[in-house]
Amino acid sequence: MYSRMYIAVVFVICLILSSPVRARIWYVERDGSGDFTTIQPAVDAASPGDTIRIGPGRYTEYEPLTVPGWTEDVYVAIQTDSLTLIGSGPDVTIIGPEEPFYEPTEMPKGIAGIFISDLSILNLTVENIRDGIYRSEGQLVLTNSIIRGCDLGLVSWTDCGMRVKDCQFLDNLSRGLITFDPACDIEVRDSFFSNISSSISFNSTDDAFVHNCEFHGGTTGVKIQSYSSGGIFDCRFENIAFIAIYITTASQAVIERNLIIGGYRNIDIITVSHVSGTQNVLSGGQVATIKISHSTLDFTGNHIFNNGGYTVFLEAFFNPPDVIVDLSENYWGTMNTDTIETWIWDGHDDPDIHAFVDFEPISDFILDADTPTARTTDILKVKPNPFNPQTELTYTLAQDGLVRLAIYDLLGRNIAVLIDGHRPVGPGSVTWDGRDKGGSAVASGVYIARLETAQGVSTQKLVLAR
Repeated sequence: MYSRMYIAVVFVICLILSSPVRARIWYVERDGSGDFTTIQPAVDAASPGDTIRIGPGRYTEYEPLTVPGWTEDVYVAIQTDSLTLIGSGPDVTIIGPEEPFYEPTEMPKGIAGIFISDLSILNLTVENIRDGIYRSEGQLVLTNSIIRGCDLGLVSWTDCGMRVKDCQFLDNLSRGLITFDPACDIEVRDSFFSNISSSISFNSTDDAFVHNCEFHGGTTGVKIQSYSSGGIFDCRFENIAFIAIYITTASQAVIERNLIIGGYRNIDIITVSHVSGTQNVLSGGQVATIKISHSTLDFTGNHIFNNGGYTVFLEAFFNPPDVIVDLSENYWGTMNTDTIETWIWDGHDDPDIHAFVDFEPISDFILDADTPTARTTDILKVKPNPFNPQTELTYTLAQDGLVRLAIYDLLGRNIAVLIDGHRPVGPGSVTWDGRDKGGSAVASGVYIARLETAQGVSTQKLVLAR
């Protein structure tokens, strides 16, 4: 009898121990209606697999975190595997002080996950602190969140499997997102970066990819460096002060269907790196559109424009044999080979450069409206330019709709209106004969063509030389 009872008790205990533990949801509410009123106690109470839902409010509490090697103040210290933090929305759940910091070394870290396997963060804002999100090892999923006003937005050490989607990185002083050796399998999608010194920096990172992101202002857009590999697809870079795409130090990258507008240089490829790309639109940098230094490039089916500096600049090809940089089958905005040659700096210009650009045959294609690059912008071009007595303005519209194409002088006065009405998606053209709205011939000089659509504004400088 007792043996049967003993067996039954053991069976019940084993059944209880073998039953899966249900993950728990913890609630943090400032008004006291949840399990906790601040975040850290909820994190400390959680078990692997739990979810912490964080209600509206600004959370400014922090405390010391001690791990082997350092002790630092942290707003949210996570040392439990597989937690999920869900805010009530990035506009209402905010971690960090209202005012920006001025001494980064004196500020706490934001959300720090140390030596844990998995961490998911959704629907919140981290702002005005040193490191917005700091990860060491494991995997990270960051979705629909804002990292704003930090020194470093997202810092990841030895992270494989990071996913960032639908996020905004705004006004971070040094870096928006940075990874360190060894890291792998990184994907950044559908995110927005604005006014950041270096928006994305992949260091010693394998398979790091950026898809459908926008980069505005700041110093550098995406940097793939130090033996890294990856790709940049369907992104838009606008007014990046220094370099939009920077591939360096024995790294490899694929870049496709990107749009780069303005900046010092559009693309830099240096120090034994390799880049391949197609269907990109490079509007031209102030100094160079593409700079290649002791590296290789496979680049066909792109738009490569000149913006006053060199279109292609080669350097640091010090030793023979001579290298041929194949840039054939690209559209340069002109079919005039003499003009294109003046836009290129290679071994023809400096005998110490053992590399030459081959740009023929030249493509005369315009990316059609089915390509993602074309759908992101409206393209306006002028040919011939300078001109006399007339020139043709060609455009490619990302979508149909109302279009206004007008000519202005350098004082901003409207000279002529060439289009003011509905136009279909795709290519179109119109001729300007150098006359004003009244039909009188205008004087020689510089004028501005301005294309206005729902996608934004595109401008081109025209030179009338009578």
